[in-house]
Formats: sequence, structure tokens, C-alpha cells
Amino acid sequence: MKRFTILLLSLILLVACSEDETAEYEIIEKDNSRENVLSVRVVTESQDEEELKEIASEVSEEIRDTSTFDGLNMFAAYIRIHEPSDTEKFGSLKLDSKIAYRDEGLAITGLDETETIEVTKVNLEE
Repeated sequence: MKRFTILLLSLILLVACSEDETAEYEIIEKDNSRENVLSVRVVTESQDEEELKEIASEVSEEIRDTSTFDGLNMFAAYIRIHEPSDTEKFGSLKLDSKIAYRDEGLAITGLDETETIEVTKVNLEE
């Protein structure tokens, strides 16, 4: 019984340690010049498409956090993920996405449903 308990605890620990975390990223630009629409630029070193999609999803959730985005009441958001650059604010575009948070955002983004992030472009180096 003791061996079984140790084996079970080891398995639980292994599963807990193997959970994926979102790749590191930095929000470098927040443009709210369009009423109720936010454009966000993010930089990351990641070249993995699934990680980039996870970053876009995490940023879309972060936009809902009023303490992060100054309490903006957003209809929609455009999230663009770039590679970092030593000479510019951001490098080339890796992933472009958009989300409508409310029905008013559907016409703005051209999406068919709210609360679903759509990736419109992925550009990764091979």
C-alpha cells in the first residue's frame, strides 16, 4: 500500500510539473484610438504556432481585465504578435488575430460570433 501511495504521489507530481505555461511575451503597444476597439502589439521569442495562439488567447483575456487596460469597454480587439527587434519597437509579424467581445464588435471585425478569437495570419520562419 505504501508503494502504491508513493507511486500515485509521483504520478500526480509528474503531471503537475508537465503542465504547459504560456511562452513569455511583452505587450509593447496599446492603441485605443478607435472608439471601443483596441489594437495590441505583443513581442515574443516563440516560434511555435500553438504557443503564439495561446499568447493571443491570454492577451484577449487580459484585455477584459479592466485594471490592465484602464477600464476600457471594448467591443473588439486586434492582437498582433511580433518577433522582437534590436533596432525597432517590434520586428516582423508572426501572428495576427481578432476577437469580438460583444455583438457590436461583430460588424467591426467581420466575425460571426463573439468571444472566439480568430487567427487571420501566421507567419513563422522555417
